[in-house]
Order: sequence, then C-alpha cells, then structure tokens
Amino acid sequence: MPLGSRQNNNFLHLIMDVWRDQIFFNETVYPTGHFAAELLNVPEETMRELVTHGGAISHQVKALALVGRSEFIKLLDGTRTSLEKLLDALWRCPPYSLMDKGQELHTLEVLFSPASHNDLLKLDSPAREFFLRYLVAAFSIPLGIQHFAVAARYFEEGYLRRLKKRSETYFAMAAHDCFNSEWFWSMMRDLPVPDIEPFTITPELRSSYVFARHPKQEKETVFVNRYFFDHVISFYIFDLMNGLQHGHAPSRCCGCGTYFLTTNGYMPKYCDGIAPQDPRMTCRQYGAMMRQKEQNKQHPVYRLFTTRTNTIRKHQRSPMSCAMKRCMWRRACGIRHSWTTTMPPAAMPAIWSRKRSMPRRERALPGRKSREYVPLRRSLPKQRGACPADTEWRSAGRTAPALPERGIPDHAGRKLLRAVFSGLSGGRPQAGGCAGTAGRGAAV
Repeated sequence: MPLGSRQNNNFLHLIMDVWRDQIFFNETVYPTGHFAAELLNVPEETMRELVTHGGAISHQVKALALVGRSEFIKLLDGTRTSLEKLLDALWRCPPYSLMDKGQELHTLEVLFSPASHNDLLKLDSPAREFFLRYLVAAFSIPLGIQHFAVAARYFEEGYLRRLKKRSETYFAMAAHDCFNSEWFWSMMRDLPVPDIEPFTITPELRSSYVFARHPKQEKETVFVNRYFFDHVISFYIFDLMNGLQHGHAPSRCCGCGTYFLTTNGYMPKYCDGIAPQDPRMTCRQYGAMMRQKEQNKQHPVYRLFTTRTNTIRKHQRSPMSCAMKRCMWRRACGIRHSWTTTMPPAAMPAIWSRKRSMPRRERALPGRKSREYVPLRRSLPKQRGACPADTEWRSAGRTAPALPERGIPDHAGRKLLRAVFSGLSGGRPQAGGCAGTAGRGAAV
C-alpha cells in the first residue's frame, strides 16, 4: 500500500506517516514541518471566528448537560448551527483543509437526526458518549490552534530569525532557550483559557509501524512510523519539532509577510509566492530586483550624479537662474538614464567591481573577448530647441558643454559628467578626479 493510505483522518483524531524527512497525509507527501509553518498563515479573522464559535459550543455543552428532554431537543438546533459555522472556518486551516468536509457533515446529519434523540438522552449510551466527545473536541480545537500559533510566531520572531546558521544544532539551541524562558511561559499563561489544549514540548501521541511501498521504488517495501494524535496541538508541536530535527523551520517572507518552510541552511528572506508589489514576479525575484537597485545606488554614476546635482542646488559662487538649474538637471538626468538603461543590470556591476588599476581593455563584459572595447550601444537623447541655459552661458563668455550623440564608453562616464558641470565654477575639472571642480567655493 502507498504511504499515507488508510489513515481515516477526521474531526476527533489526526494521523500522519513519517518516513525520513517527509510526512504523508492522505497519500500526499510534504516536508516535515509543513503544517506547522502553514498554520501561521491563517488570518486573524479566521482565528477569531474559530474562537467565537468554539466558545459558543462550550456554553451549549454546559446547557445540554443540565436541561431536560424537551429543552435538550430545542438546544440541538442551535448547537448544530454553531458546529456548521465552526467547520466552515476550520476547513480553511491545515490540515483540515485537506480532509473530506462532506464526511464531517454526514456525521452531523447522523448525530442530530431525530432517530438518535433517544440514544443521546440515555446517560450511559455510546451515542451520548460520542456526542459529548465530539462537542468537547469542537471547542478545544480552536484553542489549540490559537495557542500553537502564538507560541510558534513568538519562537520564529524572537529566536529563529536571529540565528546565524539554520541547522539542527542551532535550531536545538534556539528551542532550548525559548522553551526554557520564563517570559515565554508567562506569555502563554496570559492567553485565554490556557488550561485547555496548552502548549507543551512533550506532545501526547501514539505510534505504530506500517509497511508501505517505497515512494520512488515500487518494488521495495519500507518501515513507516504512523503517529496518532487525539489533540490538534500535539499534531502541530510534533510536526514543528520533527521539522527542526531535520533542519526545517518556518520563516517569514520580507516581501509579502507570509510564513514559509525552509529546508536548507540558507538564511531566507523571500518566499516563492506571488509578489504583492508585482504579480508578474515571485517575492524572491522582486527582492532580487530591488536589491540590484540598491546596489546600483552605489554605482559611481549614481554617486557622481548625486554629487553634481547637489552642486547645482547649492552653488553660490556665481548667480544661476532657475532655468539654468533646470537645464543642467535635465542634462544630468539624461546622462544618468543612458548609463543605467543601456547596460544590462547584471553586467553593470561587473565593470566597476574590478580594481581601478586593471587596464581598460581587460575590463570586459562576460561573454566578450578580454581585449574587446565595451561601449554603450544606445545614444543620449538629442537636445531639440534652444536650451534656456545656453543664452546665459554665452552671455557669460563661455560655451555650454555639448552632449555627445554616440554611446558613452565605460571609462569616459565620469569625465563626461565633469565636462557637463565644469562651467559651474568657471574652472577646469581636476585631472583624474571623479567629482571635484576647480575654484574656491565649489560644492563637491
């Protein structure tokens, strides 16, 4: 038989098969720690619905135990409505979302049918015992989900996120520090109804062995551990601890804020889900793009652009009108845009990350010959019409620096930008410098 078959998961108990670093639930394979990580993504609205309906069922159980026959039958309708609402909210939480909801609705039909009223009223009948166990599980499951979610989020934010490495040793140290902290247990005691489904690092379970077909080699049979859980919080705790033992742990995405499971030793930042900022990308792709943009800000062209625009903004040696400032700003933006858009993002850092002492002909892009000259292909946008600043440059006895019509080679970018802004201070640019101007009072 295949792994995870004949488990018969239902509202009262959960079963999982564990083989190596994988778990099998209803014949579907997942990495260990999957359900513990996915539970953290349950919205707060769903949590509130679960606790609200569970609390209503708890009050109805007390009333059913004290009323007579006629009132008992009247209360059954309200109890059934609360159970149906609870199931609607519960089936949005893993692993219940993977189970057969129709089976549970059929169970409700049998329990609340008029034919079973007489059996429910008998104190020692098996039907009444099963009915009460079903109701107790109904208001206990929401509390178990809430208690585990609070504990796991605290554990991830306070301990797992600060680890230098994500391995079994570091996970064990983090779990030891967290679950032996008095602050942690004080927080858990302050939760609503802490005595029902309390968080513990010793989950209650029963285990046995089953013999199943190898997941990859059909002709081989393997031993598989099958675990039975009567409490939902024990199911999640065991999945979390077993995942940590195999190097799996939940982590929160810096892009979309959802929790995902890490299965390697890398320090994760982004998940593989759809990025909310751009549905065409995953969070990992979008994060890599934004990181590239942040790296580009350290590019010499960006630094030089910032320096020279600050010079325009703060220049005090000679008067400069607003029109001239706007013109010089547009020219600087055009040069920067040509640099940042005509070169591939992956290739831009490759040119400037080399040592400055390296010969120019050896600073080539990947995939090109080492001695091939690498210019930018596109040209700057042409200046059409009279520029407001040209008249002011000529009236001052100087010529406005002309923009080249061809592409800018990598070695000439700084020189070109200095040439554009050299007239600001009335002097010649410094030879070999990257941002200086001659003359006293020039802002650099």
